[in-house]
Amino acid sequence: MTKILEQMDTEIAEAQDKRRFRLKERCDVHIDTMFGPLTIKNNNYQDRENGRYIALLEHYLAFNGRKGDGR
Repeated sequence: MTKILEQMDTEIAEAQDKRRFRLKERCDVHIDTMFGPLTIKNNNYQDRENGRYIALLEHYLAFNGRKGDGR
């Protein structure tokens, strides 16, 4: 499952709007799943339109890795 999520993050990175989002860092995200805990490397971007930071994988999955509650 870790490899699938990291592959999704790579595909999102290749397809994202490079003029809008600037890659800032890769960090570990810890997810508790029904299969046990997972740790994935996740890309974090800065939105050039509003200056906010966003993890596009978490956005697409509707998951907030900082809270760990899926909301």
